[in-house]
Parts: sequence; C-alpha cells; structure tokens
Amino acid sequence: MVYESTVYPGVTEEECLPVVEQVSGLKYNEDFFAGYSPERINPGDKLHTVEKIKKVTSGSTPEVANIVDGVYNSVLINGTHKAPSIRVAEASKIIENSQRDVNIAFMNELAKIDRVIDRELPGASRETLLVLDATTGQNAVSQAKEFSQAANITGITLNKLDGTAKGGIVIAIKQELGIPVKFIGVGEKIDDMQEFDAADFVRALFGE
Repeated sequence: MVYESTVYPGVTEEECLPVVEQVSGLKYNEDFFAGYSPERINPGDKLHTVEKIKKVTSGSTPEVANIVDGVYNSVLINGTHKAPSIRVAEASKIIENSQRDVNIAFMNELAKIDRVIDRELPGASRETLLVLDATTGQNAVSQAKEFSQAANITGITLNKLDGTAKGGIVIAIKQELGIPVKFIGVGEKIDDMQEFDAADFVRALFGE
C-alpha cells in the first residue's frame, strides 16, 4: 500500500495505517507493508508533469523502500530520492510547501512594489535588474520567468563569473524572454562589477 499525499510527519504510520489494521484485521509490517511519496503535481501545469518531476519515496522497511523506489523510477524521467523513513519523506513535503508559500508571498510583495513605483512615478525611466548566479544552470531560466511575471525585468546582472562557471544559460534567457545582460560580477569587490561586453563574453564562453 502506497500513500501519496501531503501530511505532517507521523500521519501515515500513526493515523492512517492503524485504521487499515483495524478494518482489515491485518498486522502492519507483517501481513502488509506501506510506502509513502509526497504528491508534487500542480494542477494545470503542463510543463512539470508527473514523469518529469523528481519524487521523494519511502517505505516501511528498507526492502519495501527499495521496491517503492524502483516502481517510481520505472516511470519517472528525473528519477527519485529515497528517504530513510516514511516520516522523513512526510517532513520533506512540509519543508517544500513552506518554501513555496514564502516564495509566493515574496513575489506578491515584489509585484506590489513594482505597481507602486509605476503609480507614483508614471513614465519614469528606471532599471529593474535581476541578479543571477552564473553557476545556477538551467534553473536560472525558471527564476527569470518567475521574476518577470512579478516585475518588468529590464536586465540581468550575472555574478560569479570569476570561477569555472561561464554563464551560458543567459543565452537561453535572452532567446526565450528577451532579457539582456547589463552587468557581470567577476569578484567580491565593488570594482569587480563590470558592464557586460557581448564580444568578450562569447570569447570567454568558447575559450577563444
């Protein structure tokens, strides 16, 4: 029996499974076993469908955990993360929900600030720069999309170009969202913030 839901830690084993035992007359972890995987589907999201998301899995015993993990891995493109216990898997969903709620509140506040500036300073020339980490990779595109929905992003500041990261993801952001790079950060000092030079960036990107 595998539960897929959003519950606080302990619900599956302390609330749900005792009911199954009572109704069925079977003994948990002797006559039947259990698995748990937090649901991670957003209704209406056609991009992050069930087979494309990474799932947390767990089982009531190590052997069952392996079976449950194997079943999910057979249909998921992005694989799984096997939690050490059902309770840990339940806790992971609570943490994810908390982060999501904070992010929603933050984005709403950002959108409000943007609207207030437009109201108080109509027609004013201003820049709204999104600071991205050059090491972020593909997630940078998602970040740019989310922030663009909350505010009119006019440019990108690409930081941490002093390491091994080359920041090539900004090309995808420019192609998909039309947001140009305005500045780059190549260190931790104020003088390490430089205006973006496309020709220099391309040469560094391809090692020429």
